[in-house]
Amino acid sequence: MCSSSSDLFVSLNISIPAIYGDWKYTTASIYSLRTAAAAGVDAYGYLWLPPTGDNGATHGADTGIIFGGGAPADPMGVAMMQGVINFVTDLNPNNPETGNEWPNYKTNAAVMKFDKTESIVQPDE
Repeated sequence: MCSSSSDLFVSLNISIPAIYGDWKYTTASIYSLRTAAAAGVDAYGYLWLPPTGDNGATHGADTGIIFGGGAPADPMGVAMMQGVINFVTDLNPNNPETGNEWPNYKTNAAVMKFDKTESIVQPDE
């Protein structure tokens, strides 16, 4: 509970961008994955939480990591980059060398979640 109007403003200022991002981008992504899976198409998705800030990622914030503009030695960056490269070349992001097994949304309603310190499979709930 906020003790003053300034506390409420700070709380809303932090929450509203996160809510908007989830509504605009995350729900559209999940809808697309569900639609593809229902049509029998292999579909893969990921959720990336940047190492800075707790409000999630802004649109396009992952491009530096995916295209090598971030810290390439970062294990999360390498795993994301390798997954995207594999998907572009083989239509499948999985690669035994990275150890990340991206779930196929068609058979497992989940996405790969890249966090600050680990990558895990996150179910679509």
